[in-house]
Amino acid sequence: MRAAWEKEQQEKATEEAFKASEEEQAKIQQFIKDQESVSRKRKNPSQEKKDVMKKFLYAPKKAGEIMQDPKSKEEKQKDLQRTSFWLPEFTPAAKKQKVEAPPKRPPSPFSRRPLRLKDLVPIKLKVLEGTSGREAKFVCQVSGKQITYQDTVFLRNTGVVMLKKCYDELAKPTMTCPVTGKKFKKKHAILIKNDGTGFASTGNVIAKQWGEALMN
Repeated sequence: MRAAWEKEQQEKATEEAFKASEEEQAKIQQFIKDQESVSRKRKNPSQEKKDVMKKFLYAPKKAGEIMQDPKSKEEKQKDLQRTSFWLPEFTPAAKKQKVEAPPKRPPSPFSRRPLRLKDLVPIKLKVLEGTSGREAKFVCQVSGKQITYQDTVFLRNTGVVMLKKCYDELAKPTMTCPVTGKKFKKKHAILIKNDGTGFASTGNVIAKQWGEALMN
C-alpha cells in the first residue's frame, strides 16, 4: 500500500512538472503571436479592418440557412445521449482513483484501530509430524486432525488453537480449555475463518440471477 502511494506521489510530481513546462511553452508561443500581430497591425491597420468588413458583408449565404443557438446544440446532444446511451462517446470513462496515504501502524482486522504491542498474543501451533520449515503443516491440538480450510478457534488466554467443531462440542459447554484445563471467557475465544478455496461451495458465496418478467 505504501509503495502504491509513493508511486502515485512521484507520478503526480512528474505530471505537475510536465504541465508547468507546457504552460511555459504556451506563454512563449502566445507572446510571439502577440508580437507578430502587433507588427502586422502597425504595417497596415486600415487594410485589416477593410478585410474584416468585407468578409462579414459579402460572405455567401446558403439557402434556408438559420442561425443556430449554441444552447440548442447542447440540448440535442443531451437528448441523443439519453436515447442512444450505447454510443462510444456516451459510455462512462474509468476515473483514476486517489491512493490514500498508508497508516503509520497497521490496523486490526477486527476493530480497524491501530495495532498495539500489548494486544498481540503468541499462538501455540502444533506441527504435523514429518513436516518442518516452509513445508510445515499444522494440526488441531485437541483432535490431532490437520488444519487446512476448516474454521478454527484460538483461545487467547491459553494460546491453544483447535477446530471449531472441537470447540463447540468440548470446550464451549464447560468453558474450559481441553488442553490446559484452564477456564476461559467468551471474549477469549477468537474465531479464525478460512480464506476459501477454488471451489464455489466454500465460503459464504451466494449467486443471484435476475431475469425479466413478461406480462401478458
